[in-house]
Formats: sequence, C-alpha cells, structure tokens
Amino acid sequence: MNRFQGRHDGFTLIEMVGVLAVMAVLASLIVPNLIGRLDSAVRDAEAQNLQASGQGVELFVRRNRTLPPNLAALSPDYVPFGIAQLTTNPRNWPRYLVVHPGLAGFANGVGLAAASLGDARVLVISSLVADAAPVITTAAQFDTWWNTNDSLNVDLKIYRGNLGGLFRQVALNAVGAGGSYQVDSTQTNSGGGALPAHGAYHLIGTTVGVDEAGTYAVPEVLLTLTADSGYNFDAARPVGSKWQKN
Repeated sequence: MNRFQGRHDGFTLIEMVGVLAVMAVLASLIVPNLIGRLDSAVRDAEAQNLQASGQGVELFVRRNRTLPPNLAALSPDYVPFGIAQLTTNPRNWPRYLVVHPGLAGFANGVGLAAASLGDARVLVISSLVADAAPVITTAAQFDTWWNTNDSLNVDLKIYRGNLGGLFRQVALNAVGAGGSYQVDSTQTNSGGGALPAHGAYHLIGTTVGVDEAGTYAVPEVLLTLTADSGYNFDAARPVGSKWQKN
C-alpha cells in the first residue's frame, strides 16, 4: 500500500489552527512595537512642527514689528504650511499660539519698559491626544505653562519662544525747551515746551528720528535701530547740533 494513501492535499484543520496561533503570537509581538514606533514618529514630527511655528513667529515679529494675532497669520509667508496644517496637529487637535499677557496691546512705537522685557515670550501648545485648551489670561498662568515639564507627558508638546533678544533700548532726553522725536511713526512733540524723556525697548529695525523743531517734521538724525541708542537734546547748543548722541 502506498504510505501516502489517505493523505489530503493542503492543511489539515489542526495544522491551520497551529499556523493561526503562530501568526497571533507574532502579531502580539510586532503590532504593539509598530504602533509604538509610529506614535514616536508622530511626536517627533509634532515637536519639529512647533519649532517651525515658533521660528515663524520670530520672523513675523522681525518683519512687521508687531506680534502675530494667531497661528493662521503665519501661513504661508512665515511658515510654509497651509492654514489647516498649521493650526491643527496630525491627530486633528488644535494648536495654540499664546502671547504673554504682559504684551497685551503691545505697540512698538511706545515700546516696552525695562521691567516688561521679560514678558516678551510666546508659547505654541499642542496635545496629540486631546484639546489642550490652555486658559492663560494672567502672567502666573503663562508661567505655569512655560514651566510645565512636558517630558512627563509625551503627547503634550510645548514650544517656548523668548523674544527679548529682538529688542533694543532707545533713550531720548532733553534739557531746555524744544525738540521732538519719532519712534516707529509715533511722534512726540514739545510744542516749544519741555520735551518728555523717552526710555523704552523697541524691536530691531525700528526707525528713530530726532528733530530740533518743536513739532516733528525734518529730522536732523534718522536711524534704523540695530543696537541700544541714545540722544540728548540741549536747547543751549547751536542750531543744527542741539541733538547729540550719548
């Protein structure tokens, strides 16, 4: 008798069950590792996206000498993403741009006081598992998020941007009556009386002009701010030299 007589082609039911069991074991080992790798890649990409957004904020501030109102304002000139791609993370949760409350109403023509220079900070916040929905209306709340250890929550990503390095001081003082000055299109005129002093921090690239006339018109000095700058007005000096650099 042929020893193979009675054997059927293909797998027996027992063999099939065995194969499926092996496949199930392999899947239990491979799938979690694969998912973990995919999640890790998404987290790394999100951190890079927030970094790009933060750099876009700095570029926006440099070019416009004001703060962007939201992330959408960065698209596409400052970050090469579409608005939806910029404002929503890969898991379809919103990203948030938060400016320090101390910068609320910031106007470069007025500038920042030295005590407020530390407020020149922004956050970009994103969670990959929920809506982060940060509530930040006070300096204390901002600092809480700024100091959050997001390494303890791998799905929370926070970009911290310090803009203080974009500011330079402008110091303008006067002795006697007369003089005027303009900082980033904001004029201050003496009207022939005493000219108020100015000492504030303004963004790099700000235009500063000083004029001997009581009402600003034709400046004797006009500069683009790249470093701390100061000028003193002295009504007793000869015409054409009343403003002198510190």
